[in-house]
Amino acid sequence: MGCVTLFVVFNMIWMLHGESAVETDETWQRIQQQNFVIVGVDVNLAPYGIYDPSGPRGIDPDIARAIGKLWDVEVHFSLVNYDGMYDSLLVGDVDILIAGVRPEPRRAAASRYTEAYFDSGYVLVSTTGSQPTLEEIQGKILGVVFATDGDIWAQSYLEEHPNAFTLQQYDDTEQLLSALNEENIVYALLDKVSAHQAHQQYPHLSIADEPLLSNPLVMVVRRSDWKLYAELQRAIKILKANGTIDEIIQRWL
Repeated sequence: MGCVTLFVVFNMIWMLHGESAVETDETWQRIQQQNFVIVGVDVNLAPYGIYDPSGPRGIDPDIARAIGKLWDVEVHFSLVNYDGMYDSLLVGDVDILIAGVRPEPRRAAASRYTEAYFDSGYVLVSTTGSQPTLEEIQGKILGVVFATDGDIWAQSYLEEHPNAFTLQQYDDTEQLLSALNEENIVYALLDKVSAHQAHQQYPHLSIADEPLLSNPLVMVVRRSDWKLYAELQRAIKILKANGTIDEIIQRWL
């Protein structure tokens, strides 16, 4: 076989198998051998993480426990916050971050981000009794909480589509919800968590299924942990398909 052919074959193997052809994922080996995984969670980020002396509660800890059950390993939690969580991951204090994390391209050289397990982006909320749409709010008043990502999105949209709607800003979510409940406005833009919590208080509110502004929450592992990453991706797909993640999210929202 000629040198060129050997080179092509080698590159095909590399593209098919990537790092798995040349590296051992020691973290995944340790998880399998020692029968536990260490997950970093942020307990100051309700409803994703909530402190409890008996162990962290919330969306992220419950999803971590579901993954541990799927892998048949124990889940040990380490409490982290945004300022230090990547350091905790990179020095090996935790194996996985499940802490309301959004992907950051600048960290991609050292970290791997999974697919989203939840999109906490901004959705339309209305008092119309039907699924609100962007087309539906044309020419109407849209309420937002001042200086939130939803407010920034709405202002940016109006720059490109002048007079598409009238923007009404409120100081906080409670003030915005009062305006909706009193029918001073019919449409609002809220993050998905606030929208679902509002629905519990005001059941007549309708919430759009798809966000206008996406905010995917992902899990993070070290760049070198390719096998752990692959197994985590697989676990997320399974837990989405069997409804476990949806059930956990609905429980906390």
